[in-house]
Amino acid sequence: MKRDVVGDRGMHFLRALQGTDITVFYQDLNLKYIWIENPPEGWIVEEIIGQDDSMVLPAAAATEAVVAKRRAISDQTNQRLELKVSLADGHRWFDIWIDPDFDDAGNVQGLLCFSVEITDKKKKEVNLHELLLEISHRSRNLLAIVQGLATQTLKTSNNHQELDHFNSRLQSLASSLDLVTKESWDGAQFKDLVSSQIAPYVFADKSLVAEGQDPKLSPNAAIHVGLAIQELASSSVRTSGIKLNSEKVHIHIGTDDGSILFQWKEHRPEAQSAQHTHNLDETILLKIAPRSVSGTANIVFEGGQLVYRLTIPQNDLL
Repeated sequence: MKRDVVGDRGMHFLRALQGTDITVFYQDLNLKYIWIENPPEGWIVEEIIGQDDSMVLPAAAATEAVVAKRRAISDQTNQRLELKVSLADGHRWFDIWIDPDFDDAGNVQGLLCFSVEITDKKKKEVNLHELLLEISHRSRNLLAIVQGLATQTLKTSNNHQELDHFNSRLQSLASSLDLVTKESWDGAQFKDLVSSQIAPYVFADKSLVAEGQDPKLSPNAAIHVGLAIQELASSSVRTSGIKLNSEKVHIHIGTDDGSILFQWKEHRPEAQSAQHTHNLDETILLKIAPRSVSGTANIVFEGGQLVYRLTIPQNDLL
């Protein structure tokens, strides 16, 4: 049966798999194992042939594998899955390709499958994630120390508003740091960044979300753009004394001439001219944030609204 399926040339290829982490096997339409070449360590060929996945794999893994294989048969399309197999001595991971095998009439007669064990890769990913969490924890501790020093330094000052503003910025950095660490420093989704930064300033029973697209920012961009979003949110609450809600603020992420456009539009009846920018830190909004994404930014007041626009070129996104 094996020779009928793969041919003489295939037989040489199968023998070449010895010593690798690649397994090749064939199952019939009842998902019975017809043959298997170079099984993973711990699997015995004689115990697998003639069995189905429920007899070879733990229940959870077998269920997931069968779903993918049945889909390959019914849809007559290739399938791929990353399978976690929980054993008594720990977890093992496999990257599996499932290819329908067709007869001369074009009907599926079985499945030819290829599996690569990726357990070592998964373990390295887990170790890396744990390392990043530790770095994040240590960074947050450092921010807490900086915050404590600033509090002690300003204890004799009467300007408690400035101290609160400073602490808010540190919290913004910590929030962005948590977000990019959660994604293993692979950047952050723009909408997640907005949500994390405005969370302290939104009514508990009011919803305020960014509408439109959801591009991915680099870790560096996420930290600096996060500061800009926090500045807009905190300034709004300081100025009006009212927390954010969808009636007060509209946040949209769209496109403008091939670039991503982040727009914060806020209802501020008292704002009629640029003189009201003294309530905002223009350095963060107009210099630091746009530089971090090689973009541009501006603030305008129109019709009783404050409008902040940040343009981000597509090639600066992930």
